Amino acid sequence: MLPAKQYEGIGRFTIAFNEIDQVVEVYLPLVVRYSRCTLPEIHRNTRTLHARAVGFRTALELASAGNEIAAGILKLLDRAEAIATTRNQYVHAVAFIDFQTNTRMLQMRNGNAKPDEKQIMDLAIESTWLARHFAEEC
Repeated sequence: MLPAKQYEGIGRFTIAFNEIDQVVEVYLPLVVRYSRCTLPEIHRNTRTLHARAVGFRTALELASAGNEIAAGILKLLDRAEAIATTRNQYVHAVAFIDFQTNTRMLQMRNGNAKPDEKQIMDLAIESTWLARHFAEEC
């Protein structure tokens, strides 16, 4: 029920964000292994991006206090976590037409909203950029 461009934007946003999640999943055990830090049990074998991001943040902080590269990675991680909430809203939304106003809408967890094509595309572009830079920094 959304225009093709909006579906495309949500798809691009989702794929780019999955790449960010993959970077966290791949580099978390490497940071732990090569820094020889001990990550608390709660941060091992996590299933969600949020849980992995918390573990990754903890591992970076334990492994490299004051390291400028780690600080840059943590800034990128902060942005990824901020985008995650919006990503989840779009990915889990249900598209429908409000027949009283003949308006395309998205039913999101935080309420109904008109799809914002510019925001969707901007977030897709930002997530693509973030995924690439995040992988390079790691």
